[in-house]
Amino acid sequence: MTRFARISRFFLLLALILFGGISVYIFGAYRVKKVIVVTRLYPLRNIGKIIGKNLLLLKSSEISHTIISDNPFIESVQIELHYPETVVIRADTRSPRAVVVANDGYYQIDALGFVLGKSDDSAQYPKIEAPMLPLFEYSQADWRIGKAIKFMDSYSQKSIFIDRIVVDDSIRSYTFYSENGMKWIVPYESIPEITSTSLQIITSRFRIDGKTVESIDFRFDKPIVILSNGEKISSPL
Repeated sequence: MTRFARISRFFLLLALILFGGISVYIFGAYRVKKVIVVTRLYPLRNIGKIIGKNLLLLKSSEISHTIISDNPFIESVQIELHYPETVVIRADTRSPRAVVVANDGYYQIDALGFVLGKSDDSAQYPKIEAPMLPLFEYSQADWRIGKAIKFMDSYSQKSIFIDRIVVDDSIRSYTFYSENGMKWIVPYESIPEITSTSLQIITSRFRIDGKTVESIDFRFDKPIVILSNGEKISSPL
């Protein structure tokens, strides 16, 4: 072996030793030892999975996905990696938007139609009456309930606030009751944004004339309006 070859071999071996040492140091030093959780209500499940992981190899998106999968009451997660050994998890919990009245009690549900669980306190939220639909905790509700919430949100943007919704499969329609006592029927296939605008136009038109709308039936091409004096009118939009 020539002198040049021996020197080259020596430096190669030295480089491998240095690289190995540095690698061992880095991958040993950047282990997760502390997880800080910032959330409003609930302790998070399975957070211990992160402890001992290499911080350099962790991906925020994968951590977020795992946390949401293991904790269905969490809506969104923000991950902060603080080197050399800390992970900060900021988790936003799902908030109740309405209460579904089922055969076996009340279920809180969020704005995306996710069933949060049973509840004894139903007074402060709008009620969706759907006794024929099955509900399961920590799962997505039936599409009819999800769409009822979309209607509710669309109406609230027009300052029309819902007290109660009845989901009626026999007529494939929703019956809405506002906080001021007005009632209206809307087919399942209706578009929330269009119906809320139509409702606002009709009620405003009669209000200008000094009349109060008691109920509206949107199942017809020209909605049927019943006034507080009992008068029935077919109202063009």
